[in-house]
Amino acid sequence: SPNQLECPKVYIYNLSSRFQDVDAHKIANRQYVFGSAEEGWNSTLWQTIQHHIGVILHHRLQLPGNCYATEDPAQADLFFVPLLLKSKKASDWVRKCQQLEGKSIDDLLAELTFLNESTACQHFFVFPKGHYSSDHCKSWFYDPLPIFNHSLRLAYSHVPGKAEDEDLMYFRERSKTPQID
Repeated sequence: SPNQLECPKVYIYNLSSRFQDVDAHKIANRQYVFGSAEEGWNSTLWQTIQHHIGVILHHRLQLPGNCYATEDPAQADLFFVPLLLKSKKASDWVRKCQQLEGKSIDDLLAELTFLNESTACQHFFVFPKGHYSSDHCKSWFYDPLPIFNHSLRLAYSHVPGKAEDEDLMYFRERSKTPQID
């Protein structure tokens, strides 16, 4: 109908297993994505891992009948890059991100076939942890290559792009919870 709004169309890149560390069957599995259902809540309350935000988004975009996903990049308003969505400890992020440096980032760029200067601002990543864990993810998240400067990079903290030393210290030092007077 003419009064009905159209959903923005999202193209989801089908990255190779080198860059996507959650299998497609797990992304389709509601229990993997959201965790176990709490007893007594009629499957309305789940034990969800907060670091599954990227997996949750990917799952929701792939649900049958949703109005968002498109397999036609020409129709896409946005391009979702499901890069390394699996939840990990900070030390695992360091290892994974160091593996992406150099030739690997060139290989990733080769898989992002619709990324160019005019579409870069339509591309987005979800980093399923605070930005402070991404400081080893150079080139694509932290201190990004120019092609990624205008892409949207989402994380669980407030500092976009390259964090200043004082911001890194804020997140790495343990301190007492401030008292609210």
